[in-house]
Amino acid sequence: HPVRVESSTMRLQLRPILDEQQGLRFDIYLARPGKAPFAIQGQQALFYGNLPLWVCWNKSFYPVQTGLPAQFIREMVENPPVIPNADVSEFLDRVWTKFPASDLHGQEEFLARMKPSFLPARYDPKLFLDEEGSLLTLQVQNVYETEHGEVSQEGPNPELQTGSYQYEGKSFLMARDQEAEAALIAQLQEMNFQPRNNANWFLEPEEAIVFLLDTYPKLVEKYRVFGEKNLTRYKVRLSQPVIVAEVESDEKEKWFDLDLAVQYDDQRVPIDKIWKAWTQGKRYVQLKDGSYTSLPESWLKRLGHKLRALGYDPDKPPQTRFKQFEAPVLDKILEDLPEAHTDSFWNSLREKIHSFKEIVPLPAPRALNANLRPYQLQGLSYLNFLKEYGFGGILADEMGLGKTVQTLSFIQHMVERGSRAPNLIVVPTSVLPNWDREAEKFVPELKRVIVYGAKREGLFKQIEGAHLVVTTYALLRRDLDELLNHEFNSIILDEAQNIKNPNTITARSVRRLRGKMRLCLSGTPIENNLFELWSLFEFLMPGFLGSQNSFQRGIVKPIKDGDEETLDYLRGRVKPFILRRTKSEVAKDLPPKVENVQYCALIDEQAELYASLAKKLRDQVLRDVDEKGMAKSQMSILDALLKLRQICCHPRLLKLDMPGVNTNLPSGKFDAFKDLVTEIVEEGHKVLVFSQFVQMLHIIRSWLQINQTPFTYLDGSSKDRFEQVDLFNNSPDIPIFLISLKAGGTGLNLTSADYVIHYDPWWNPAVENQATDRTHRIGQKRQVFAYKLICQNTVEEKILKLQDMKKGVAEAIIPGQDAWKSLTRNDLEMLFEV
Repeated sequence: HPVRVESSTMRLQLRPILDEQQGLRFDIYLARPGKAPFAIQGQQALFYGNLPLWVCWNKSFYPVQTGLPAQFIREMVENPPVIPNADVSEFLDRVWTKFPASDLHGQEEFLARMKPSFLPARYDPKLFLDEEGSLLTLQVQNVYETEHGEVSQEGPNPELQTGSYQYEGKSFLMARDQEAEAALIAQLQEMNFQPRNNANWFLEPEEAIVFLLDTYPKLVEKYRVFGEKNLTRYKVRLSQPVIVAEVESDEKEKWFDLDLAVQYDDQRVPIDKIWKAWTQGKRYVQLKDGSYTSLPESWLKRLGHKLRALGYDPDKPPQTRFKQFEAPVLDKILEDLPEAHTDSFWNSLREKIHSFKEIVPLPAPRALNANLRPYQLQGLSYLNFLKEYGFGGILADEMGLGKTVQTLSFIQHMVERGSRAPNLIVVPTSVLPNWDREAEKFVPELKRVIVYGAKREGLFKQIEGAHLVVTTYALLRRDLDELLNHEFNSIILDEAQNIKNPNTITARSVRRLRGKMRLCLSGTPIENNLFELWSLFEFLMPGFLGSQNSFQRGIVKPIKDGDEETLDYLRGRVKPFILRRTKSEVAKDLPPKVENVQYCALIDEQAELYASLAKKLRDQVLRDVDEKGMAKSQMSILDALLKLRQICCHPRLLKLDMPGVNTNLPSGKFDAFKDLVTEIVEEGHKVLVFSQFVQMLHIIRSWLQINQTPFTYLDGSSKDRFEQVDLFNNSPDIPIFLISLKAGGTGLNLTSADYVIHYDPWWNPAVENQATDRTHRIGQKRQVFAYKLICQNTVEEKILKLQDMKKGVAEAIIPGQDAWKSLTRNDLEMLFEV
């Protein structure tokens, strides 16, 4: 017959069967993997070979899996032995005690019947520790407690079910505790012991120390362990580590020293040593007396995690010296150390960082020509807090809340408190005139120098004696060498997003300026752009957020990957140095309508055009008036004023047929408008833009289209006025509505906007107010901020002056009214003068 050779094995086991008459015999069982064993008695099964042993059964050859010798199995098959009942107990003593349990099948029944022959025994091994060279050794004495005292069995060996021992010349049988012996072996393996054999084990040095510190106590709870006291190489100390922290402030030099150490009973280990062991992956540290002791692992883990989230290198221990602006970092480290010793200077600073409520409120400066609102006074006090502690910071109030007036009040406050050095303010070109006018209005006593224009040499000489020096980002780069000659009392960047890229020439230049204090003003919420945040703080407090590289690695990347905790730490770290209030937060301090005049300057060519035209028109108008009188010259006066107003808005509005006059020029007001509108839109607000000149709206419209900014549009010729209004009111993504004043004068409800820009001043403030009130009506929950763009030193500014001087004059300049009488020839001269 052909036979198959199989690769799957047959398991062979013996089953003891006790027969009352005949005695003890063994049946042979085979089992295929995963199948129940079957007896081969009475079936033909032939065994061949040695290693492996093969069985031929049912026309197939199988390799046999067994722990028993092949010769022994063949004899069991050919000549099955039977042990007479009288010899069974001797068989149990001499043979069965050495029989591995895994080679038996169904022996439970046999053991249960033999139970009366076994004496009770309790497993209680002895373990002996010793040193052998650099190894820690452990020897097991496999002891059982019996009624005859302690007896040793070979092992531990979970395979052996029974044992025997001699007492006073007699043999006694006992059942061994297979589970308990297996548990001891498993425990030693889990503790990283390596076996030479079941009774002799050893540990390498690293593992030996960890074992003695960590798991040795667990072993002692369960077993009798001897020899630990005699170890010389491996001494351990099991005392609890206590973290000791002390903070000392140096108020004069503005820093804090942090002394961190770990105390074990009477021995103190400096943090550097602890940290080194920890970063090398060790779990212990060696003390001066040579003994080993455990590291405070959970604290180290938390601290390492914090340092990483704060952007520090977790392989280095926390620094020992903190600059004052690093107080939030120190605060985070001390969070886990309630027992730390600190001094009063640190405690009071910590309070202030945690809540601005602790900041000392200041009264408004004596010579300030303005009534500060409550939140503005708070802003002034905050800026003063930054100065007191040598911090830099960002005033990031939403647009329209008066960052300029808060900053000017702060400078006035410092001057009144005796500060002598000049304060430098760097601004975008378009808002330079505004700072000039606001300073003139709010802090008239301060000497100011506006560093601007083609010829600046003379201005540099005035810096030393001034309180306020204002220049632009563009000029700062050119004048840097001049400005570096001065040490400023403070350096203030307006619209600080101008240095959001830290690697530009502008950003590098402002970082080189010398000043006692640095401030940024910014209306856009900065946290959104992490690199901008880094750049601003690198200017304010160099090194505050680490190097650009480590910030990228340790903070930007984890946050981009969604690490919330790093983001929280970053927020917590910058929070004390950013003050941002939104309109809604300070609503109770605001009037329903906040009106601002935003001053702009004509660009050089635009100013030249204005000057030459104003001179021509003035001569012409005054000639008319002298010939025909005021009333009859009305048309020519209005026409002349109109031309000058158009130049202010944008030279392209001017329809002139004058030889040699080019009106295709840029407009300073349009530049300022673009900056203003961009900021409002970036902050997420909606804005109405009014102009009397439809053509001006067209210029704005094409700029918005090029920038792909959504908007709605309405002028006198529009047929879809209500559709446009609904579209604007109901679309959160349309931030801008362009409206010509005449069209927008009546019956429109535009309460979804909270900002209004009057691109050009209207002769009659009543009409202008009516336009502003389109947004501010019943149903409007929010405050409205209205901006009026005015070109300084032009007819626009003069109309404002006239409106203030003669309230009635405004109405007078409207055609068709007979109040012209109140307008004098002097008024006219003033309107046209350059």
